[in-house]
Amino acid sequence: MSALDSFHDDLISCPLCSSHQSTPIYVVDQHHRSDLRPSVKIVKCTSCSVVYLSSVDHSFQSDLYEYYSDHILCTHTSSKAASLNCKSYLRVLRKLQKYTSSSISSILDVGCGDGSFVEFCIKHGFNCQGIELSSSAVSLAQARNLPVTLSSVFDLNLNSHSFDLITLFEVIEHVDEPLKLIERLASLLSESGLLYLTTPNFFSVERFILQSKWPVFHSEHITYFTSYQLRRLIQQRYPTLELVHCSTRNVDIASIFKILSSRSKKPSPTASANQATQSLRRLIYSNPFLRLAKLIVDLILHLLLIGSTTVIIARKRSPSIV
Repeated sequence: MSALDSFHDDLISCPLCSSHQSTPIYVVDQHHRSDLRPSVKIVKCTSCSVVYLSSVDHSFQSDLYEYYSDHILCTHTSSKAASLNCKSYLRVLRKLQKYTSSSISSILDVGCGDGSFVEFCIKHGFNCQGIELSSSAVSLAQARNLPVTLSSVFDLNLNSHSFDLITLFEVIEHVDEPLKLIERLASLLSESGLLYLTTPNFFSVERFILQSKWPVFHSEHITYFTSYQLRRLIQQRYPTLELVHCSTRNVDIASIFKILSSRSKKPSPTASANQATQSLRRLIYSNPFLRLAKLIVDLILHLLLIGSTTVIIARKRSPSIV
């Protein structure tokens, strides 16, 4: 009997269409949180084709996120990594400004981690606040006097129609009810407000190459979207939102080579893979020819929607249009 044949009957329903019919595609035994859950089982919905984790503990487990506290602290204390993040944040804000006729003033960063984006926005004159479920990350943010609170997007203290921009950097894949999440976010946006989210792309080059060794597969990630699925989701299910941008970007070449070249049966430490990726990013941004090559690669990834990360931008429609 293969590992795929040994799936238990405790499968959750599809996070998008609620179907209970699914097909097993991967059993991942060596992921970076295998100390907490020895293996994770990945299935594909036979109704809507979305890929998701076969079983989920719906309660928030803080120990699953303690990994991030060490990674966040390491990233935040690295001036080179912080500089790269600032450049990325600036590009994001400039891109977003193109999709709205009014100025962006109030920003909510959902799943804000240690508040790096919140801090960047405040330093550049925006009214920005963050919410986060990891107490370790919130402590790091509050130690720097940032307006970051330990709360959920469903908390009642968040007022409807009050934010010009809501951002979710690699958050939606962690949520067991993504449909309710997007609906709630739409209600929090002001008229013509923007929703910006990123998430790993299941249809990426990396996933095709690495298959079950794709490092995105682990116990904290519940739903694995393709860009096509997210685009269709926004267009078909949320009449108050207008999809204005869908693209993919980046290929983590350093991680691909590191995983494929590893002869050890144990997974490569995530911190080491992150360091390799950061080193490659610094090399690219310091060389004009490599930057040009990256632009060309990003264009190809955008056209084929096979980049590592999906980027979605949606705009709140005027009530008269809905």
